[in-house]
Amino acid sequence: MNEFSYRTHNCGQLRHTDHGKDVVLCGWIQYNRGGRFLVLRDSYGITQLIVPEAAVNPVLTSKSIAKIPLESVIVVKGIVRRRPHGQENKNLPTGEIEVILSDLKVVSEAADRLPFQIRSHNKPKETIRLKYRYLDLRMKEMQYNLRLRSQFVSKVRDFLNTYGFIEVETPTLFKETPGGAQEFVVPSREKGKYFSLVQSPQQLKQLLMIGGIDRYYQIARCYRDEGTKDDRQPEFTQIDLELSFVRKKDIINLIEQLLLSSWPPVAGKIRTPFPRITFSEAMKLYGTDKPDLRFDMRIHDLTNLLDSSDGEVLTPKFRQGWKCKGIGVSNGSKLLKDDLSRLRKEFQKFCKETSFEGKLVGLETSEDLDGNDKWNRLHVETRSQILMSLGLTEGDYLWLAIGEDDTKTCKLLGKVRVEVARTLDTNGYAIYNRDMDPCFLWVHDFPLFLPSDEDCSRLESSHHPFTAPRETDRELLFSDPSRVIGEHFDLVLNGEEVAGGSIRINDPVLQKHVFKNILQIEDIEEKMGYFFEALESGCPPHGGIALGLDRLVYFMCPSAISIRDVIAFPKSADFHDLMTGTPSHADSKTKALYHLNRTHAGASYTSPPPPPPAPPVTARSSSNSSSPTLPSPPASLIREPESPNHESSSFCHQTEVKTMDNND
Repeated sequence: MNEFSYRTHNCGQLRHTDHGKDVVLCGWIQYNRGGRFLVLRDSYGITQLIVPEAAVNPVLTSKSIAKIPLESVIVVKGIVRRRPHGQENKNLPTGEIEVILSDLKVVSEAADRLPFQIRSHNKPKETIRLKYRYLDLRMKEMQYNLRLRSQFVSKVRDFLNTYGFIEVETPTLFKETPGGAQEFVVPSREKGKYFSLVQSPQQLKQLLMIGGIDRYYQIARCYRDEGTKDDRQPEFTQIDLELSFVRKKDIINLIEQLLLSSWPPVAGKIRTPFPRITFSEAMKLYGTDKPDLRFDMRIHDLTNLLDSSDGEVLTPKFRQGWKCKGIGVSNGSKLLKDDLSRLRKEFQKFCKETSFEGKLVGLETSEDLDGNDKWNRLHVETRSQILMSLGLTEGDYLWLAIGEDDTKTCKLLGKVRVEVARTLDTNGYAIYNRDMDPCFLWVHDFPLFLPSDEDCSRLESSHHPFTAPRETDRELLFSDPSRVIGEHFDLVLNGEEVAGGSIRINDPVLQKHVFKNILQIEDIEEKMGYFFEALESGCPPHGGIALGLDRLVYFMCPSAISIRDVIAFPKSADFHDLMTGTPSHADSKTKALYHLNRTHAGASYTSPPPPPPAPPVTARSSSNSSSPTLPSPPASLIREPESPNHESSSFCHQTEVKTMDNND
């Protein structure tokens, strides 16, 4: 770590065995007490420096050193000495030594007052951290996260190289993919023509298979314009793989062995093979296609236990044929007592957002309540059968969802299940089985198509249009595509999708049929003719997968609050670069060069209003002048709930039922 550098050691390296050595250290001043005691920090740790009282070097005076601002970069020379007995710091790797300085040089003096201090407690809010990301990167948590990420990627590369994979870089500027997620458009100098930033290397890696590169991988940068979503990034990184002459089970086995080989031990022990569950089973039992199996709380179908009178007790809307499903929370009446009001409001909001035409009822399973309580108004036999089915007793809590739509009913309880578990965990209740962490799960047998949100009479790809149908459903693709099961599979980790893969269509007739007749995409020959022509040149059977690198590393890092904490320069939750102030306005020359002031395809470009004038810049004050007072930073960041960001997006609208945050 010190080769090709003029330092002899880093600040986390010296030990008591180095006593008496002459050393050269470089780093940032983290602490300065009266110019006599300094703490020097670099990427590897901290070292205590001592300025001798009777220093020969005129530079080493406590008066001059005391004026050096914190976070200034210095180079020091000195002799390593064991700390006096009783002054050791057992909590630091370098806590047994100190360096007695013989020389000190300031190579870059910091401003007297920086936006925030580099420390692990009382961090500033995230917007400030992102605005001054170069300072935030000095935090030990960020250093840890980025180094762990680098080590993981290195091991991934080593594993894939061992098995004959070739790392190939594919273009970022590409052609728009029809039927996919919203892509970023890049104008060209040719009037009315543009590129699209790739949302994934999907077509390109398939073209590599056609070209005979039968084992490909890439640490790929991808781009998707998904609007403002707190848990996503407009640009992200995925571990992209593709293989020829492969089956679904081969890819699954490959990924399990890849993760087993590269997963850092500090992030928990991986156990293979990962459990597997079908899409229909996941929705039925957990109300989501990405269930977290670290806790139970399964959904139970109680429809046959309720008669009409029981149903009308729960909701006046009840109709014959409606479904009733429930989940139970052991001792929930006590554990959720202070959170029930908030949870009910949150679930009511979710019902409105998903147009759930039914009723969600929360019930305390106790006979000691008022006689008008809904639980006690149910038939005695019904109450007994519900308790038996869910394994509940008196004092437990029950959530019942009653509705006509079976999928929406399960989906609602899936939301309830996750939020209740999160609430219990926040309150200190051991709801998660930590012995199962990390908890990987394969979900497979997804429907190949789902009804469009905008038009139920039309179908959309649940994964992407290049996914092959299950071989036994091949004929259904022409007669009843809504019943087709696809060769698509997702990898879930602790309730979040972290990878998506599939076997691809290698038949040009089949691929054209999907785009033209099922997805009904207009001008498909003009948009995808080159790809169809490539398929007609002899395409081997192939498949692949993409793993969301940002989300995987997020789960490895205990200090990470969101995926932004494992990315060096992320965008904010509303997709802005707060450090540089982008997106920003283009000047008139750039607009003219790319024809942005002209009318294209019937739509005219209107220049946005100019930004408000920036406040005057105050020159940096001298060391003996007063600096403006900065606002005090808020308390430590609170860990945010994470929904599935993950880098990818499906070729359909993002809904829980459609599930598929497609990575590849």
